Amino acid sequence: MSDKYTVIPDDEIIDLSSEEDILRLTKPEEYAKKNLPKADIHRMIGKSENLLKLIPDSPDFLKGIQSDGFKQNPGWFGFKQKGAQKKQDIAIERMRRALNEFLENHAKDPRKDLKRYLEKYENSPDLQSLWAIYLFNTSRDFSDKKNVSKMAIARMDEDRLKGLKKALQGLMSAIFSDCITIYYTTWFIQVYNEYLITLNRSLKYNYSMISQEVDKRFEDIIPNVYQGQKRVAAMILKKEELESFGAMTRTITNSSYALLNLAPSKIKEAIAVIEKTQDREIDIQVNVNNIMTMMMNVLTLYARIPTFSEKKLLQNITKQIPDPDEELEIRKHVIVLMQYVATCKLAFAAQNLDMKRASMKALYEYAIGIADNHIKGSIPTKWHANIVLRIGWVAINAKDEVIFQRTDYLRILKKAHNYLGWIVSNCTIPNQPKGKNKNEDKIRQNLIEKAIQSRKKIEIISNTFDLVLDNVQT
Repeated sequence: MSDKYTVIPDDEIIDLSSEEDILRLTKPEEYAKKNLPKADIHRMIGKSENLLKLIPDSPDFLKGIQSDGFKQNPGWFGFKQKGAQKKQDIAIERMRRALNEFLENHAKDPRKDLKRYLEKYENSPDLQSLWAIYLFNTSRDFSDKKNVSKMAIARMDEDRLKGLKKALQGLMSAIFSDCITIYYTTWFIQVYNEYLITLNRSLKYNYSMISQEVDKRFEDIIPNVYQGQKRVAAMILKKEELESFGAMTRTITNSSYALLNLAPSKIKEAIAVIEKTQDREIDIQVNVNNIMTMMMNVLTLYARIPTFSEKKLLQNITKQIPDPDEELEIRKHVIVLMQYVATCKLAFAAQNLDMKRASMKALYEYAIGIADNHIKGSIPTKWHANIVLRIGWVAINAKDEVIFQRTDYLRILKKAHNYLGWIVSNCTIPNQPKGKNKNEDKIRQNLIEKAIQSRKKIEIISNTFDLVLDNVQT
């Protein structure tokens, strides 16, 4: 067995039914070349196939998501009765408070009440979300318990993965039902990452088990599990990818604005609420523009989730956003661009050359189109810079791969080097009045430094091709 798998993490384990299986697990070197019983082979291959079905972009996982939303039962004359809706709203608020008290102060377990309301209002995306949050918080993680055997942890981990899957699919279904708030999105990130981390651990262990077998019947499944593990690792949201959303949530997390529904279909309703009352718990003025900015921030985060791209969530939502100003229009393009980036990450993780070529080409062509038609040398916001930096990202990350034809790649290097110069010489992010945003100058300086670093990398790559780059920056 390879050195990189000698330390086996806590993950899903094959079912052990005999002393010989246990010995084979604890002393694999003694059993590596022994022929396994047919039943064991089928069981281990079946276990691997089931794990692959749990990956959040697999057809089997997607079947568990209500991407067309929850059906709403109409009241008299096709309209939901106001009284019934009011009772449902009261139930949602009551359960949210009960759940928060349970999580914060270990108050009364709201499980029975949650299930009762969920059965009564089965089509409520809010109650589906609250139930998912409850499932997540009551699924125990034993992976850090040193006094519990790895075998026991693995079996408990397998059970936990089932609960996490239900929680994740429930939150995703609610989001597809226009239940988009900062509160639910914050929980969604935690559930999503924990599910992926647990699944990744399971796939790693599963790979370490089947890769030491010599039976030819494992030959097809071994690379699939290895690539599956890499794909899952690529889906995990990194700290730097969450910075923008985190900064926003820190501003409003303890206010009523965290519960405002940011779905385009609900924006007018959210604005009406704001016009009636201002939340004094936060020191910012919340208006239409700020709500739109909050919504775009959430959607930019969702763009990193392959499941949402697969089911065209972002595409359907952005179509509903009316008449954006220039900055919001660029942010819509950034959302699309992030979807291309997520696709590229999965293609590289799967080590599929055809997928790499297609995804990198699509990303580059989209970014260049926006740069040529909308940016044109001016960098007034970090979103404009984001698009240009992605052009440089393509040029740098295609250097060791046969992604583009030589002549096309040389042209990409020259364009990327030139366009990155826009950030260096023409980044005009305005200074904010004192006290409003002290980090604005830092943002501009960081963008310029990133552009300079990317240009230097491109210059090094160009030297290997004896390519003379233009000095023109604008």
